Amino acid sequence: MLHRSLYCQRYLIVIDDIWSTEAWDKLKLFFPDHNNRSRILLTSRLNEVASHAKSHGLIHHLQHLSEEESWKLLCEKVFKGDECPKWLVDPGKQIAKNCHGLPLSVVVMAGVLAKEARNKDLWVKISCSVQSYIASDEKGCLETIALSYDHLPLHLRVCFLYLGWILLNTTLLYGKQQDFY
Repeated sequence: MLHRSLYCQRYLIVIDDIWSTEAWDKLKLFFPDHNNRSRILLTSRLNEVASHAKSHGLIHHLQHLSEEESWKLLCEKVFKGDECPKWLVDPGKQIAKNCHGLPLSVVVMAGVLAKEARNKDLWVKISCSVQSYIASDEKGCLETIALSYDHLPLHLRVCFLYLGWILLNTTLLYGKQQDFY
């Protein structure tokens, strides 16, 4: 259905975080190539995937955030322009450091912290457990996202689970999503 929708159309598709060459091989079948200057931008942590995608040398290697950049991003997301209270600076910087320069990890942790009390003991506890959620493999990334999911209101959790089930088991027609929930 996607292939038919894009057939003879000019498009820009962004696919984030491809984990394997096999996944890319399956996905690329959905995108017709009629030499009409359509483009697919994909991101991956793996050079092998980028090379396999026939990027013609157009590979841009992103750098991890520095500890200072991670801390700044965490503060922006948690405090929305306000200054971080002094008693939270040390545990907050430790949390930012434990995210290993990965913006997704920083943003997910910021989402968790923004909903929690601004309590030093709680932030210290979170800073000690961040390591178990942040990792460079797929499982660790999913655990990081699960942290954010676990802090969603119950009705939104049900919605996400239902949409995940639909996307795995049926064809979802554009504009019909609201009919399902």
